[in-house]
Amino acid sequence: DPSIEVIEDEEEITVEPTKFTKVKVGAKKCKFTWKKLKDVDGYDLQLSTTRNFKKIAKSAKVSKKASSVTVKKLKKKTTYYVRIRAYKVVDGEKITSDWSSVKKVTIK
Repeated sequence: DPSIEVIEDEEEITVEPTKFTKVKVGAKKCKFTWKKLKDVDGYDLQLSTTRNFKKIAKSAKVSKKASSVTVKKLKKKTTYYVRIRAYKVVDGEKITSDWSSVKKVTIK
């Protein structure tokens, strides 16, 4: 019957979440290291001065080749909350993992 259309099941694409493996705090800077994943196009990193991320202090897109980043120009004696997620671009659409668990960092 030509009026019946066969719709193929679309494969749901998901991105595995990553997590921090090391955090090194310095004077006005902080180095974050995470578990590098295969089959991702990059990572989104966010730093906030509030635990619920209502105020984003810094954010960065990081290359898929990187497994660490140093964030500079942070305020002394300030507590930051940081999280990371991986993303993949499929057919022009950005698909993200869940955010990692939040790390609390106090700058020296």
